[in-house]
Amino acid sequence: MQTRIYIDGYNLYYGRLKSTPYKWLDLEALFTKNILPSILIENTSFDSSQIMIKYFTADIVDKAAIDEHSTKDQETYHNALKAHSKNRIEIHKGYYSISKVSAFKVDGAKYPRDCERVEIWRLEEKQSDVNLATEALFDSMTEQIVEHVVIVSNDTDLAAPMIKIKEYNKVRLRNGWNPIRIGLVVPTHASRTKEQEMNQRRPNKILSDLADWTVKAITDEWLINSQLPYKVFSGRRPSVIPISWHPSAEGLSLIMKELQKVNKFGECWKWLETVKPQQEGLMNLTNITPLEAIRTKEGVQGVYEHAKKYRKWKQSQ
Repeated sequence: MQTRIYIDGYNLYYGRLKSTPYKWLDLEALFTKNILPSILIENTSFDSSQIMIKYFTADIVDKAAIDEHSTKDQETYHNALKAHSKNRIEIHKGYYSISKVSAFKVDGAKYPRDCERVEIWRLEEKQSDVNLATEALFDSMTEQIVEHVVIVSNDTDLAAPMIKIKEYNKVRLRNGWNPIRIGLVVPTHASRTKEQEMNQRRPNKILSDLADWTVKAITDEWLINSQLPYKVFSGRRPSVIPISWHPSAEGLSLIMKELQKVNKFGECWKWLETVKPQQEGLMNLTNITPLEAIRTKEGVQGVYEHAKKYRKWKQSQ
């Protein structure tokens, strides 16, 4: 089934990925291997060659970034996505607007009109939702082969293009084209307890009612099974997962600090990707690389001990 997937990157990040170890996400694998196979549509199969992903985002602005590495980390991720999925993914960029505005300060139970006004910074992502709506409508009206549209967002503003796509199905049928089915994926956590369910970001009812099917949450299991390789070759220099994005970020950071006392950054990654000879008193890394070993707490400690011994040996040379 020819499928177009339209991802609201801002919604995906803040609704599901922020503060998780799953940000190095392979969007193609997330859908082809996990989300779409979970949707039971009669007489339908999903082939990766029949899927195109359009990812809508904006470059982080330096002065509003969380830390000094944020802009570089985002650029690295975008490069990795394009290199890994090649012509099966398009990245469409809007922009961020930063402005000073006056707003009411929250003061207990007082109404806004009775509260003091303060000056705040307002950071807004511009054009992404408009770009998403435009692309989805354009593809539906011009691409005869498209049979299935998937919207990844929980933003009510996207109800309008969904309505128009459904209305345009009448024209498609008159033209002898297949009608388009609409899927909705809500980028939020899957609840495991009643308390989590109460606090869960619920699917927007307006959007859900317009969709032919809805996935109400993206599970941890799907995200774990949909991570990019730690190193993606993209031209002259590979795109390597930022240390702070790694599932074992804290342990990896500690190990890298030890290695960087005697090696350059690139050499540290090579050390992590290479199995080590057996050494008495140290973890066995003859059949597993340090990078693979640090997936567990025990592995982090074992690799750290290897790194310390390696650093001491190299400093003695």
